Amino acid sequence: MTDVAVGILLFLTAMGLIVTFIVLAVKLFRGPAPGRDPLLLFGMRYGSATTMLGFGAGLWMSAVQSRLTGEGGNILPLHAPGFHGLQAVPLIALLLNRSSLTPSSAERWFT
Repeated sequence: MTDVAVGILLFLTAMGLIVTFIVLAVKLFRGPAPGRDPLLLFGMRYGSATTMLGFGAGLWMSAVQSRLTGEGGNILPLHAPGFHGLQAVPLIALLLNRSSLTPSSAERWFT
């Protein structure tokens, strides 16, 4: 009984985080941001997209009640990089921005 209650609490918390993240991501993806660093904004958008992939994998794990799926499939490797992408991709964009690369050649790292 306690396991079920804790599971429901964690699920509701995760749903709240997903909704909050979607609201913030929509604001991030809306149009250009004048006066902002375009490469960093580009990296933040890519990082947000990977996080949505991580949320999707988390919902998948919740639906199947396991990290394992099918014959030998494991959803966890899809879930973990999704969240680390939010940390790593903007950091890479920031480092590329501070490098001696031209903005056009730095953007090629993301495309």
